[in-house]
Amino acid sequence: FDWYICSTVYVDELKSSSEQLSDRILSIALISLLVAIAMAFFFIYWVTNPIKQLADTALRVSRGELTATAGFRRDDELGILAKTFDEMVKRVRNNIQDLDLKVESRTLALEQSNQQLMDTVMSREKAQYALTLIEERQRIILDLLPAEVAYFDTRLQFQFVNQRYADALQRSKEEITGQSLAVLSQNQYQAMQAQLTEALNGVESAREYSNWSRDHQVITKRLITPCYDDAGNVVGVLLVALDITSEKEVEKKLLEAQRMSAVGHLAGGLAHDFNNLLSIILGNLVSAAEHYQMDAELQRYLKPSIRAAKRGANITNRLLAFSRRQPLAPMPCDINLLLQETIELLQGSLPSNIELIFDKNKTHGLPFVDPGRLEDALVNLALNAKQAMPRGGEIRFSVTELNVETQSLFLDEEVAAGHYMQIKVADTGQGFTEDAMQMAFEPFFTTRSDVAGSGAGAGLGLSMVYGFVKQSNGYIKVTSSPGQGAEITLLLPAVEVELVAGPVDSQEYEHQERKGKLVLLVEDDDDVRQVVRELLRKMGFNVIESSTAEEAEALIAVLDDVYALVSDIRLNGETNGYDLADIFKFTHPMSRVVLMTGYAFDENSGREGKHHYNVLQKPFDIKQLQKFFEIEDEE
Repeated sequence: FDWYICSTVYVDELKSSSEQLSDRILSIALISLLVAIAMAFFFIYWVTNPIKQLADTALRVSRGELTATAGFRRDDELGILAKTFDEMVKRVRNNIQDLDLKVESRTLALEQSNQQLMDTVMSREKAQYALTLIEERQRIILDLLPAEVAYFDTRLQFQFVNQRYADALQRSKEEITGQSLAVLSQNQYQAMQAQLTEALNGVESAREYSNWSRDHQVITKRLITPCYDDAGNVVGVLLVALDITSEKEVEKKLLEAQRMSAVGHLAGGLAHDFNNLLSIILGNLVSAAEHYQMDAELQRYLKPSIRAAKRGANITNRLLAFSRRQPLAPMPCDINLLLQETIELLQGSLPSNIELIFDKNKTHGLPFVDPGRLEDALVNLALNAKQAMPRGGEIRFSVTELNVETQSLFLDEEVAAGHYMQIKVADTGQGFTEDAMQMAFEPFFTTRSDVAGSGAGAGLGLSMVYGFVKQSNGYIKVTSSPGQGAEITLLLPAVEVELVAGPVDSQEYEHQERKGKLVLLVEDDDDVRQVVRELLRKMGFNVIESSTAEEAEALIAVLDDVYALVSDIRLNGETNGYDLADIFKFTHPMSRVVLMTGYAFDENSGREGKHHYNVLQKPFDIKQLQKFFEIEDEE
């Protein structure tokens, strides 16, 4: 009951409490559920958001964004996972960068290698092309060589021949290359066999042989030499065959030229003494002829002797003209007067069926040459023309002035610009053949072989004319064709000089002007000095003599009012006539100088900037000496 009462009392309370408790439990449960849900959402966010960030980062990384990171730091497993992921991405990024650098480096190296390979290929192609060009050029050069070239291997099979060798065998190069010596004739094989055997044994050899080609002899020099490899073993044989016919001809001509040079030196060495002797002989003969003019019987002997002495001097001068070693005395000469005198001289020696014609033209200039040598040249040309006209004909002389302003005229060589006198000697004879034109100026060349053995037609005429023209700084040309005659053109330097019209005899006036004047005579030969002294005395001079240059120098230093110096060029001692003349001109600048020589050499050559002196060639007479004094007076 108590319990009942008690339970009854508390049932409502309990019911109320239970309801209240139920409400509280439900509230707590609801709150707990909400809290659980909130906590669940928080947990889910706390757990899934980093995973999502990791997933997004992984996606970005997979797309190539290697700088992406997880973006959060935590101390739990997700933080470790994020840190590890970031480090892994960084390592991948670094590896990729390293890989890129390596790939870039390898790519650059590969490009360089490819470029080098391309350069090597191009260089090889260029080298191959250059080698092809060189081989082709060498082949062309070998084909153009004036020699037969062939190369054999050790089995004596042709490995190479040039075109000239193939032409000699009358085959093509392709037909010969690779063949044995069987392609040669029996004579050719036997001639070469010994040399080829020597070459295979390492011995170089040379042989000369001759054969006839058409109408002339051909001399050939065959050289055969072994070819070696790096080990010094003979691997082939090279053959070179040269046509030395022209060389042999040149060698022959050289020997002839050397003999002629020896003759020229001998003639030059003998000229001085010989002309001194002729000066003595001619001077004494002329003096005797003048002294005994009334003795007809003696004159009959003296005159031929004088002519013979002059002829001897002329022969010496012609020899010197041939060797181009005679000293010239160039001066302005009246070419028209000289040609008239030359024609008068020739008319008596030419046959009547040869007519001499002179086309005289008025000229203002005069050739500046040695008149005597020019006259000799014209006589030589006329006599050559005579030989070319056995049935007679015409020899025509003509003179014209010529101004060469540019170097466009060509004779034997290109003509320098200047003022010239052109002298032509033309004939209507047989003319020159082509071969004769090429050798016209050669010493001893003559077309008159029928008289060569007799000494006539020795072939010195044109060579002496050529020597004179070239020594006079002139030019020469031969124009001809067989059967149409020939024309020789001489082009000589000219000067403008006023000539006195008509002959003027001033000999007596010159005697009065020079009478009593003092002349210093220097000559080391006593007999020659005596002859020259007599000539000077006849001209009215007072003469003081000297036999040495040293004595003459002493006299020049103490003598006053010396009218002229007459000296030989060749004097004993170191001082020659030119040096003595320089000393004389220094102390006596207004006085005259006449130099004499019988020697072949022009010792005034190479004296640039010094005085120019006229040279009187020994032997000479009083007229020639007087003429030289007149030249000095004019100068």
